[in-house]
Amino acid sequence: MLVSPFVLVSSTIATISLGISFKYFLVMTFAPIILNIALSVGGLLINLWLPKLDWEEETQVVKQGLSSLVTMILGMLVSIVPVALVLAFEALTLDAVIIISFAIYILLGVVFSVLLFTVGKKLYRKL
Repeated sequence: MLVSPFVLVSSTIATISLGISFKYFLVMTFAPIILNIALSVGGLLINLWLPKLDWEEETQVVKQGLSSLVTMILGMLVSIVPVALVLAFEALTLDAVIIISFAIYILLGVVFSVLLFTVGKKLYRKL
């Protein structure tokens, strides 16, 4: 929710200043939002899987836990999907890369959501 307004404003400014088409404006707007939602749900799941319960200050949980590190690494790996597609399959057009990236991001969001409401519930009850 915090990222979405900034993505919308920066996408709008980039579209106006660079003369980008409306189709690519939608991609620049919705790809980061979908990725952010998928990673947020994935971060919740990872935090349930690797909780840090022996803390003295709140910042230790948020910034120094193993779940934070794993979530950041996952975010970096997932965000390079379009670049990896272009490098791995040179024949792909930009539109194909966009469609495949969107599909992967949506699939990750769905998988993480299903896992959160099944496995995550069990992990939460164990805490």
